[in-house]
Amino acid sequence: MHAPKTMAAYGYAGALLLVISIAAGQRLNLLSMPESALIVTATALIIYSGSQGAHQVSRWLASPSLVFFGLISYSLYLWHWPILVMLKH
Repeated sequence: MHAPKTMAAYGYAGALLLVISIAAGQRLNLLSMPESALIVTATALIIYSGSQGAHQVSRWLASPSLVFFGLISYSLYLWHWPILVMLKH
């Protein structure tokens, strides 16, 4: 197990990589392999850092509003595609 400061650094690094990968993906208007690899690495760092103790990033991700959206996000994902397809055709 790593020191709490190291785990917090992993969390901050993951959050920064996630922001960078989202910005790069929006700029390119696609998600190519390098941006996808950044997203996967960022997510892994955030998950790993949160599994080893609480720090600012894990506390922010545990906020009630983000937890609510996390709980409903898959349902929203499943429902929005059929609606978009029906509206398009």
